Amino acid sequence: MKTYLLIFYCLCFSLLIENHSHGSWLTRRLCPSLLTAPTPRDLTQKVQEIMTNAAQVAIKNEHAEITPTHLLIAFLENNGLLDDLLGVLLAGGRENLLRTAVSILSGMPASSYSVTTSDVRPTKDLNYLLKRAFDMAKGSNPDAKVSELELLFALLDDRGEIGEQLRLAGLTRDKIVSALGKLRESGVVAKPGEVESFLAKYFRDITAEAREGRLKTVIGRDADINRVIQVLGRREKANPFLLGETGVGKTAIVEGLAQRIVEKTVPEDMLDFIIYAFDISLFLGGAQNRGELEERFNTMMIEIERRGNIILFIDEAHQLSGAGDAQKHGDLVNRFKTRLARSGIRIIGATTFDEFRETLEKDPAFLRRVQPIMIGEQTDDQILEILNGIAPIYAKHHGVTYSDDILRLILSLSVEYIKDLNHHNPDIVITLLDDVGTRIATKKKLVAQLTKLKDEAQGASNTDKLRELEAKLAEINPGNLPISDVVTASDVYCVMHDQYSIPVEELSKDTDTKLKEIEKLLSKAFPNQPGEVSQIMNVIYSKKHRVDSDRRRPISLLFMGNEINELYEHARLLNRLLNPSNPDERIHTENLARFVSNEDINEFLGSPIITNGKAKSRSGREYDFRFSTVILTTSATPKRLTELAMDLRQVGAAVTFKPFKTEDIERLITAELDIVSTRLQASDLHLSVKFDPSVLEFLKTKLGSNPGGVTQTAVQFLVKKTILNFIMNKKRRDSITDNKITVKYSLQVVGFIIEEE
Repeated sequence: MKTYLLIFYCLCFSLLIENHSHGSWLTRRLCPSLLTAPTPRDLTQKVQEIMTNAAQVAIKNEHAEITPTHLLIAFLENNGLLDDLLGVLLAGGRENLLRTAVSILSGMPASSYSVTTSDVRPTKDLNYLLKRAFDMAKGSNPDAKVSELELLFALLDDRGEIGEQLRLAGLTRDKIVSALGKLRESGVVAKPGEVESFLAKYFRDITAEAREGRLKTVIGRDADINRVIQVLGRREKANPFLLGETGVGKTAIVEGLAQRIVEKTVPEDMLDFIIYAFDISLFLGGAQNRGELEERFNTMMIEIERRGNIILFIDEAHQLSGAGDAQKHGDLVNRFKTRLARSGIRIIGATTFDEFRETLEKDPAFLRRVQPIMIGEQTDDQILEILNGIAPIYAKHHGVTYSDDILRLILSLSVEYIKDLNHHNPDIVITLLDDVGTRIATKKKLVAQLTKLKDEAQGASNTDKLRELEAKLAEINPGNLPISDVVTASDVYCVMHDQYSIPVEELSKDTDTKLKEIEKLLSKAFPNQPGEVSQIMNVIYSKKHRVDSDRRRPISLLFMGNEINELYEHARLLNRLLNPSNPDERIHTENLARFVSNEDINEFLGSPIITNGKAKSRSGREYDFRFSTVILTTSATPKRLTELAMDLRQVGAAVTFKPFKTEDIERLITAELDIVSTRLQASDLHLSVKFDPSVLEFLKTKLGSNPGGVTQTAVQFLVKKTILNFIMNKKRRDSITDNKITVKYSLQVVGFIIEEE
């Protein structure tokens, strides 16, 4: 009996070895443990990512099972060891293998139902492959994890199509080991026994980039960098959080700190500091559950605590709160705040004030461990210094030349015309500098390419092609003039026009010309009030020419009169003249009638708004009015304003307007109708609208009894709505015959009628 049992077990063992790759019935029944794939804890982080990507490849192709083919595609698409090896072994081998694997994949039947992450399962062949890689890894070291190398060897040993394709490509174990040795000698791959840094593998080393000269020169941020260094040197709460609007240079401050570390211009105890950019999405990527994330987080923190010289820079730091799926991953902010209490853990956060207030500020325990630092926009002189410092870098990149006058023009136009709440200097001027250089460089390359094609067409006697290319060249480069490498004002104006739709003729006017035109238009709008126009223009001239203060101080005016609505129309008219591009989108109205006391009003207005162009809320948020026009309107008398404790000396000018007359009503209505015409002409419809005199007469009668009712809303409600309804009805019936219409008012139908020309 014992002899039979011995023979039986020997037979089983031989069958097990023979069918190890394919998993026979006998193997599955007698040794199920060999079918169990290693757990994520048995795989390196890189292999875990490859396995996750293999599952995504299966889901994308609607396959419910993950096969060695899916694994190979994930392996080939993941930058890592295989890319380096194939670069040594095979020229273009990666692409050929990928095409073959994709071809094999296309022959697999798709699932009959929609496949999700919870549906996909590895095939038995893949389980055997992973188990083989697991055995190879553990053979030399019981504590080792499956790396990319063992996974590659297991794929090479596969008895199916994938292994065959790898062998046909010329891969063998000996060649791989030899190539790996060369990579290790060159330092591309860690040598045996070396522990790869978790931080170096997954996060960007900003200090290394500074050492290699890959960071932009940081200018004008010394005070902010010194403040960050001071906070980092604390015994407690040594975690600065940079709060500022988008584009003000928060990341530049951190890069400046990295450059100082490399230059050894930091305190002695910070000389060996290393700053890593912590990428939240990369950190969470591939983590399937809370346990995996916990292990990953602990691995990172163990390295940080062990090394003791690490600073994590977390951009968009508000994402720490609720990062990932809170149920699956937990909240990263909770993980960090328990660690921040320990010595040796330092982070630099960066986010906007609003994001910080909405997320991290609501966590008092976290707030006690960080130090907010407000980062504002730099002064004009500092921004110009930045432009002078970085201009040579962009000039070299684009092959152009920026003069000092052009740099000053870029700054001046950005300050005057670009009031973007989500984009601030110095980011705005740097973007403009880059765009202007790109415009010239692209034009030169395109002209050179088209000229080459034109010469080829001429040589081939292809007349049609030649005419087409000549037309394109004439459009891009009228007159066929040599393209200068020197950036001109015209280049800047064209970029501003393309980016912000500001007319080139408006940009090219000098300040005095613009001011004279504004004064002329104001005089035309208020022919009976020359003194009031003079008061307004004195304030505007003072601002534009920096007569009595920095030009960032806002224009401030107090409009007084009997009718508030009339004063509002005066304010709107002035706004249009000062902001010719999209003027009505740049006006904000605040009704102070909602305030219950004089104290509330004075707190809202506050002299800093007018004198410094800034104001702070109770929560500490700073609001910037420096580029604004602040117009106060009131029907109260100057005596009454004095009683309300309003200090009129802070206002640029207090202007008392006379009541509207008939001709004023007519001018306002005509101006509103002109706006309607202009906008419809500029729309996708390119509709030319002419208003019959009957329209003006009707509106004068309708609105004349209420001078304050001549508003944009009233005119557009009565006229524009009628036009739009007409257009929509016509378009639905596909019956628009022309783009020219005339609007009339008919007493017979008691309403507007529209005639097509």
